[in-house]
Amino acid sequence: MNCPKCGGELIINSNVCPKCDIAEPDTKTAEKKPKRKLSFIGKAIVIFAVVLLILVVCIALRVHYSRLEIHGISNGNRLNSSLVCETKNNFYFSTLDKLYCTNKHFAEKEVVDTSEDAIENLVECNGLIYFTKENSICCYNPSRRKKYAVCTLSDKCCVVAKSYYDIYYAYNNALYKLSVKDLSFEKVVDGLPVVSGKNIYLINNNSIYETDFEALSMNKLASVSEYTQPVFIKDEKLFCYDNKERKIISVGINDGAIAVEFKPEEHRNISDVAHINTSENYLFLRGENGIYRYDFNTGDTLCMSALGYIEYINVYSGGLYIVLPDNSAYFVDLNGNINAEITEENT
Repeated sequence: MNCPKCGGELIINSNVCPKCDIAEPDTKTAEKKPKRKLSFIGKAIVIFAVVLLILVVCIALRVHYSRLEIHGISNGNRLNSSLVCETKNNFYFSTLDKLYCTNKHFAEKEVVDTSEDAIENLVECNGLIYFTKENSICCYNPSRRKKYAVCTLSDKCCVVAKSYYDIYYAYNNALYKLSVKDLSFEKVVDGLPVVSGKNIYLINNNSIYETDFEALSMNKLASVSEYTQPVFIKDEKLFCYDNKERKIISVGINDGAIAVEFKPEEHRNISDVAHINTSENYLFLRGENGIYRYDFNTGDTLCMSALGYIEYINVYSGGLYIVLPDNSAYFVDLNGNINAEITEENT
């Protein structure tokens, strides 16, 4: 066997060349196979799979935690009975004596339920529609097209918040939770409530308290009159209705400062502020000629739609749902343009 470098003969049983002292390659050692490198397409597939896995995990976590989130009902409050709610494809709305369903184009309307008692407090939860009739909480299952009573109470209640699994009601001057899993109905905390995220704002014994769903420890914000009702949260303020002086006041969440936000007598043609709703920077009120929109930023009041006296105003994500004393109803946008009219003749 010869040296691969100089060609000289190697010593028997040795792989070292006596001339150049270079070891001959060990022919018995297995040749190392070159590492295979991923092609551009292969790398792209691996990156896509990793990104997809991360996305799936993030979505799963988001869905999980969103089901635990609690949302205050902004499309209605205890002063206007929450007469409308929406799902992905449909609106459900009440003219008090009838519960309707329609698609987002306001076609194919149908009556879901009729009642001698007022149908109020509509809310969608976990794919089902919950509503109240007199002293009962009822449920409508759209997929099975069935209605049933969930529980019977001793007095009226009104919906104030929901999560994926629970609905929260103001009932007997306290906040109660209805579990849609087992249909249990239990008290959470005493006081007339407004819910905003994880926080609860309560009026109890002429005082406003702040608490949360976990600790339920009370933090007093301010003292108010016995005629005060909490309505909604905006800009770090709790807005309340004073049903004696018929005005809207606010209480600062951070400092407890009380301020008068709206007096009907200072605004022409506004009859009262007992039925109020808020959306974005606007406050919606009823007046002598129809719907009035108050701009929080400018302080201007605009008559949006001359429909006459309005019985109920409800805000939903795309506009307003209003009911007149004759039980006719309208869907209008935030500028007062009519999107649909609901009467006995066209349903």
